[in-house]
Amino acid sequence: MKEKEDESLKLGFTDDREELGEGGSNMSIDVFNVTVCLNLLSMCCEGKSELAEMRCQGDIVDIHTAKELYENSGCLWPFKCCILKYISHCYLDSSSKTLFSDPDDPKSKSLRDIIKLVGLDMEIILN
Repeated sequence: MKEKEDESLKLGFTDDREELGEGGSNMSIDVFNVTVCLNLLSMCCEGKSELAEMRCQGDIVDIHTAKELYENSGCLWPFKCCILKYISHCYLDSSSKTLFSDPDDPKSKSLRDIIKLVGLDMEIILN
């Protein structure tokens, strides 16, 4: 139980959370700010800006970090949706044709891990 509390503190969740987010989800102001930033970056990449995609993929939130954020965000669904939108626009809908071409590349492994995590979340939601 202590380990779960430590993980949630790393993400910015606290006992005196403010209600910020859709569906009455509780998140701290820090997590809310990260959500807003990720949504903004997603919109930049959605416009097919190669420079924005390269910056997001290399300098801002790489796929491995996105996987860790998704994995550690528990049942904070608005945050998870935000991360998936970011991955979709910055990676999956990228203009780079070689981004996931090597199945042994760590980026490809992180993407496969995210897909598995989404599958587990779907099971949680459906059960």
